[in-house]
Formats: sequence, structure tokens, C-alpha cells
Amino acid sequence: AAERAPDTAGAAAPGPGLRDLPDFLLASLVYILAEHPDLPSAADLAAATAAAAGGALAAAGDADDDGNGSAPSTPQDLLQPFVHMLQFALEVLVTPLAGEATHPDTVARCAGPASKLLHTLRYCAVPHEDGSGLVEGSHARVALVCDLGLGVLSQLCSRLTGGKPL
Repeated sequence: AAERAPDTAGAAAPGPGLRDLPDFLLASLVYILAEHPDLPSAADLAAATAAAAGGALAAAGDADDDGNGSAPSTPQDLLQPFVHMLQFALEVLVTPLAGEATHPDTVARCAGPASKLLHTLRYCAVPHEDGSGLVEGSHARVALVCDLGLGVLSQLCSRLTGGKPL
């Protein structure tokens, strides 16, 4: 009887890829960013908005009071690192594989799971480690990160399709 060689064809084949299971990366990233110590609170964003508006008025009349010439931080400046982190993850999930066209249908198929997950996570909050309830203010932080992610996702889809609607 002839011996059968072991079937190794599937041994080197990778398992499910990141694009197949976006919820593992994206859900974890949303919660990590929501608990990041540098994520600005609503009060920080409101103060930055007021300072930027006040800075624009002061710049129209005089130089900055502190003399260093730096403009006040805007909400966009405070959120920019988080936008970059979300873009890093979402671009992998949304960009069609090599050889796939960037047709709106293809991009919509790639972006669909990430969009659905961000919309779902937007209504979640972070529980305490001991299970005694929810971390105060975590819902607002998770919603902020999800909203940023949805904005990044929209921009990525628009860029990939050349502005064509999905």
C-alpha cells in the first residue's frame, strides 16, 4: 500500500485576516482611545473652541499676550492624534485588496462592517473592572471616538471612490 503524504497545503495558509474580523481591532481600539488620558473632554473642547474664537479676535487686533506667537489650540488640534490613530486602523479595513477595483460597491462592501460596528459602539460605555457599574463619562468619550471614526471612514471612502457616492 502506498503511503499518503501529509496534506500540508493548508498549513501555511493564514487564518482569517484583519479584514475578516474588524470587530477585534476596531472595538478594542475604540475603547483604548476612549480611555486614553490625552483624549480631550467636552469641557476641554469647549474651552479650546472659545480660546480659538477669542484668539482669532485678538489676532485681528493685537499680537498674542504671551508673546510666543503660538495660536491657541483648536479642537481639531486636540483631536488630530486620535484622528490619525483611527485612520491608521480604518484604512486597513476599508481599502480594497490589491487587484480589487475601488468601485463604490467594493468600497461600500469593505467599509460596511466597520461603519456598522462604529454605529453600534457609539451607544456603549466602559464598565468598571470590578463590574460595579460604568465608568463616569465613558459613554461621551466612546461616542466621541466613534464619531471621529465615522468621519475618518467617510473621508476614506470618498478618497477611495474619487468622491463618488457609495
